[in-house]
Amino acid sequence: MAEKTSHAVDEAGMLRVQLTAAEEKAAELATKLIEMEGLEDNLAGQNSMLAAVEENLATAEARIEELQVVASQAEGSQPVQEEMVVEELRAALTATQAEKSQLDGNCRHLREKVGNLNGQIEQLQAELESMQADTLEFHSIVEEMEAQLRSAESR
Repeated sequence: MAEKTSHAVDEAGMLRVQLTAAEEKAAELATKLIEMEGLEDNLAGQNSMLAAVEENLATAEARIEELQVVASQAEGSQPVQEEMVVEELRAALTATQAEKSQLDGNCRHLREKVGNLNGQIEQLQAELESMQADTLEFHSIVEEMEAQLRSAESR
């Protein structure tokens, strides 16, 4: 009888340890989910900025082409001024392309981080599910032992 009681106490202690570990994993999972939501928001913002930069880039490229046509048609009337405008637009285009490249890199990095977090979250969820299954098993063992203990006490 004392042995069964001791065993039940040991099982209850193991159950408490499992519950504590499961609670810690759940808290870690919640933290990772919050972090991932922040990264997804950041990624959406970066994608929005990237779209705007791409639009500016297309506009700048079209404007350069227009000015080059005008410059070739105007030959001699204002070539120096138009060439300066074309050069300014080329410089703006180069800066915009560099900005786009930077944003592409940022988006790639954020997507990678989101992917890594998704993997960590999946792993934590699997661990949590395993712990929950263990907890249920321990609960049933403890209940069975308590029933045996009551049965033995009533005899």
